[in-house]
Order: sequence, then structure tokens, then C-alpha cells
Amino acid sequence: MLESPLLHLTLFAGWTIFLLILVELVRAWLMSARGYAVTAFPSGERHGPDAYWRLYRAQANCLEFLPMYGVVIGAMIVSGEAIPPLFAQASLVIVAARPLQSLVHITSTSAPAIRLRASLFLLQLTALAVMCWLTARSLLGAAP
Repeated sequence: MLESPLLHLTLFAGWTIFLLILVELVRAWLMSARGYAVTAFPSGERHGPDAYWRLYRAQANCLEFLPMYGVVIGAMIVSGEAIPPLFAQASLVIVAARPLQSLVHITSTSAPAIRLRASLFLLQLTALAVMCWLTARSLLGAAP
């Protein structure tokens, strides 16, 4: 597992799907138990209770990050080069940090939680930038 970016990508996608299922289950509960109308969840604007909205945004954040992560992993694989250990480690950082970021996002809006969430996101962005750099080097024919 530690050296398989494709497995990491699959786990990231699985986490995203899990959060999306939770969003849909909470929506169904809000409509059936709390009387929310089916039209009470407009796209692109804040809606629902705070906890639901944080869950919704956590899954949206995953959906926003997933294509970049997938493209970088796909490009590295298509390059035909061996996956550098640093690339696999950076990928593992992303797949480990994302669920933590999501959980912090869902559970708290305190200042320390927001700082932690931002730090976890910056960690993921840094790891993705390293992966992108290694992929570009590989595609350009430079040794990683």
C-alpha cells in the first residue's frame, strides 16, 4: 500500500464517495424527518443546517481535489517510468491527510480547527506539487 499511488487514488475516490453518500443520507433525513422541501438544497449557495453544510463542503472539497490528484498519478503512470519513492510517499501523505481534513471540517468551526484544516490542506497541496514536479521531470525525460 505504501508504494501504490493507484491504490491511494482509489482510496481517495472511495472517501469522496463515502462523504457523498453521507450527504445524500443526511438530505433524505432532513426531508423525511425535518420537513425540508426537496428544493431546499440549491446548488451554489449555502443551505441546510451548519453540520450538514460542513459535510457538504467537505465532500465538495474532495471532488475539487480529486481530478488534479488523478491526472498527476495518471500522467506519471502513462510516462512509463518507474514511480519514484518520493512520488509514492507524497501520494500517501495526500490519502492520509484528506480524511483528517474532512473530519476536522465536519466537526468544528473553531479557530484552532480552521488552522488545522488549512495546515492539512497545505500539506496536501505541497505533496501534490511535489508529485506534479516529479511527473513533469519524468515526462521530460529527466531522471527523478
